[in-house]
Amino acid sequence: MLDDIGFPYRKHLHVPGRPDFGWPEARVALFVNGCFWHGHDCRQHKLPTDFWRSKIRRNKERDAGVRGSLERLGWLWFDIWECEVETEKARRVLQQIRWLLEERS
Repeated sequence: MLDDIGFPYRKHLHVPGRPDFGWPEARVALFVNGCFWHGHDCRQHKLPTDFWRSKIRRNKERDAGVRGSLERLGWLWFDIWECEVETEKARRVLQQIRWLLEERS
């Protein structure tokens, strides 16, 4: 799917949060988040114990801090959730990224 964007991407950039994919020249980052680990409210996300509830809460707080750091550095970021990877919603996110890359190139 990423190849359909038409712009080469890099994996695990050395910027806050180490985005899964990115386009550093355009300062665009894409995170593909696991539903369990990042606390997505979907049917794949079930928290069995207080330990995991606390861990996931801290992950969500860290994620929010990472996004703020990226914004302060002038980056735009996008999320695709694990449960959405093969959906129309993910395709729309990738389309938005492509438009941004075209605009910024």
